Amino acid sequence: MPVDDATRIRRNAEILSAGVADETILLDPSDWMYVGFNETATRIWAALDQPRSVGEVISVLLRDYDVDRTTCEAQVTRFVEEMSGRGLLIVEPAA
Repeated sequence: MPVDDATRIRRNAEILSAGVADETILLDPSDWMYVGFNETATRIWAALDQPRSVGEVISVLLRDYDVDRTTCEAQVTRFVEEMSGRGLLIVEPAA
């Protein structure tokens, strides 16, 4: 599914997560796969405490980090595509 600003994303509720310093560790109990998130990915995960659009997540990062919009959009899109491919995020078409 193509990802754009209106795409809705949410955490997969079956994924376990724990914060460690400025990072987050996620565990998928269905296959015991784990992923470690750096500070920026941790900020995205925290922003998804409720379902949001990709555009809303980008706005959070633009507010919190010194990054240009084009770079932020590209990195968030790549993150969403990779994490949804791993089953950690659920991507829903825009309403």
